[in-house]
Amino acid sequence: MPAQTVLLTGATGFLGSYLLKELLAADYADVRALRRPNSKMDLLNGVAGKVHWYEGDIADIDFLAEAMQGVEAVFHVAALVSFLPKDKKRLYEVNVKGTAKVVNAALAAGVKDFIHVSSTAALGRSEQGRPITEDTAWDEAPYNTNYAHSKYLAELEVWRGQEEGLQVAVVNPAVIVGAGRPEEGTMRFFSRVKRGMSFYPPGTTGFVDVRDVARFMRLIYEGGRRGERFILSAENLTYKKFFDLIADALGVSPPSRLVTPFLKELAWRLEGLRAKLLFREPFLTRETANTAMSTWLYDNSRSLTVKGFRYTPIRESIAETARHFLKSERKN
Repeated sequence: MPAQTVLLTGATGFLGSYLLKELLAADYADVRALRRPNSKMDLLNGVAGKVHWYEGDIADIDFLAEAMQGVEAVFHVAALVSFLPKDKKRLYEVNVKGTAKVVNAALAAGVKDFIHVSSTAALGRSEQGRPITEDTAWDEAPYNTNYAHSKYLAELEVWRGQEEGLQVAVVNPAVIVGAGRPEEGTMRFFSRVKRGMSFYPPGTTGFVDVRDVARFMRLIYEGGRRGERFILSAENLTYKKFFDLIADALGVSPPSRLVTPFLKELAWRLEGLRAKLLFREPFLTRETANTAMSTWLYDNSRSLTVKGFRYTPIRESIAETARHFLKSERKN
């Protein structure tokens, strides 16, 4: 039987909100979640009242100690995702130091299980065109983003927790697709394609449905899979194919012009200038532009050994996300 008292970090965010709903639907008796005083609750309409909320910050050790009393399992989802140069220090503070504090608090409180959300960005990189597995060794290479480095170091804190007594499992999702806030995560791609997108990059990466990630985390917890990391990637798609599927689902024209290395360098600089003039965060940065030019293939075979788990086809994920996006647009 699964433990009935579980704690989530990052529950008000994109993936965290889906995991929270997944656990509530599975009738866990005591679902606790952390939130900051200014956290948006819009992704949890209809379920927020079913959760025991603890309001504070994961940087506060006393707050974490109080929230973890009697907890049997922690699902650590909270993280900062950013590819902006100005956020390098904050990525380390939130993703690395924050994870270390959550691990330490779990150990001090006698928590048994710790399920951690990492990223495929934290995996090593094989030769382009060769599949990356959970065992591909990390390489300190110039193409690693600051975000990737922070998630790699965060994972080390989790594995350190295992050495000190926690039962650990780590999931490494690829690009997560699903309905969320319009200008966050992959939803931004839907907005950009809808407005008209001419260019597409030549790279390839993995994609996975947000509901699959949430369900997988529950399944490995309940199934007792520990001491392992799992790549979560339903399909490896070219960015061209990904944007084509979005365009088809939205009923607009897909991008048709390939980004060359020269155009890539021009594009992120122009986007940075545009963002400054509009006082907005850039859609494209130097890091994301470089990533989109690369081909990374992910081997999902280990995840398919988990009993009862199957992936949602990405075409279906995109179609459903597009319906949510268009419905949101009509409301606004």
